[in-house]
Amino acid sequence: MASTTRVVSPDVARSVGETLEKHAERTERDRRPAPESIAAVRDAGLFAMAVPRSADGAADVRTQLAVLRELGRGCASTAWITGLTAGAKAVLLGTMPEPTRELLLAEPDAIVAGSGAARGAEVRPVADGLVLSGRWQFTSGCEDADYAFLIAPAQGGFYAVLVPTRELTVERDWHVAGMAGTGSHTLVAREVAVPAGRIQPAAGFSVRPATQTGGVVAMLAPLVGATRGAWEDMRPVVQGDRKPYGSRYRRISDSALARQWFSEATRLIEEAERDLSFVAAAVDAGDAESLSARIQLRTIITTSARRCREAMERLLDLGGMSGFTLAHPLQRRWRDVSVGTRHPQFNAYLAEEDHGRALFGVDEPMSTML
Repeated sequence: MASTTRVVSPDVARSVGETLEKHAERTERDRRPAPESIAAVRDAGLFAMAVPRSADGAADVRTQLAVLRELGRGCASTAWITGLTAGAKAVLLGTMPEPTRELLLAEPDAIVAGSGAARGAEVRPVADGLVLSGRWQFTSGCEDADYAFLIAPAQGGFYAVLVPTRELTVERDWHVAGMAGTGSHTLVAREVAVPAGRIQPAAGFSVRPATQTGGVVAMLAPLVGATRGAWEDMRPVVQGDRKPYGSRYRRISDSALARQWFSEATRLIEEAERDLSFVAAAVDAGDAESLSARIQLRTIITTSARRCREAMERLLDLGGMSGFTLAHPLQRRWRDVSVGTRHPQFNAYLAEEDHGRALFGVDEPMSTML
């Protein structure tokens, strides 16, 4: 069991984020987090954020948000895996049988990957559990994970299972423009035996709405952090002595419109940070349980994601072509934010449609992820 002396805090995460940033280019190139990045997160106890305090963790959603933003400033991909581990553990601890809970409490620093994107899954019940085969796509962090939390479709429903990754194989098929470092490859199971204590049938698998919303906050937090990191990349450029090419200005900041654009980017980032903090506080206060509240909070979340993209565009406009050299962190952050904020959990048209339906008394939302 991990030491109980570690404190999960933004200050700790800020130091870890500096390590992540040093290895962010390698993380993207290798399509998995650098070993030094994984070690830094684990040593700081940040993979244990969602585990109860008796096992060294139990950070509330506001703390998780602050921590993941700091990590995201350094490397959105590694922060994403950290956030997904927290979200997966929160779900598992709240829904799975006692043997699974005991396992997670005994190994608070374990990394948990997860996927519900099953292809060709086969489940065969046996006396003491089931035998699992199939392929699960988009499993972020699967090469470094200790366990995989998988949803396996079955006749009449599904099974939620927790499987040690050493019993699975990885197909390295994650080739993407952004968030490449998440290593969201495909996991393959071939006749893997899963004991009953690590299985929950659909009938007993019920995730609290607050847990669901808190998990989405943990997914967006790294991208908000990456956007803030881009702002930090550009601040010395905009406020420094760089001369705009082909102009009579001596410095970028001599242009009133350039100052306005930087101000707009700053405002958009601050709004994204503030709004996501509002959602996290609502979850911690127990105000994310009702359907109407969840619809409203999801709209706020998707708006925050859009503001990150808008802020990035302003920063890129100010930076010009130099920000797109492959050695410049700005272009990596831009690609990570552009791809990450388009995850299905941040589907803005569904969120806004559901919000409108609720306003006009149409009770059933179209999104199935609330």
